[in-house]
Amino acid sequence: MDRDPFMDEIVGSIVFDMNKIIKGEYANQIMWKNIYGCPMGMSNSDFKKEMNNNPEVASTWKGRVLLEVVCKLTDSPIV
Repeated sequence: MDRDPFMDEIVGSIVFDMNKIIKGEYANQIMWKNIYGCPMGMSNSDFKKEMNNNPEVASTWKGRVLLEVVCKLTDSPIV
């Protein structure tokens, strides 16, 4: 999300494969994940929102974050 005086917007996103999470393939790992979104200056449109919410259709690298993924079994998951 960006920080605008008028309205915060999604500027890029990361997608995790839920099957890999369930199988524990991300468990207890530290990893870099790239963030992709639409190009700067693109007018507000449905295509812009699509690119910022779906990195597989985005054309611009926005940066990356270092994540630590911790998976724990629990009787009552917290959403």
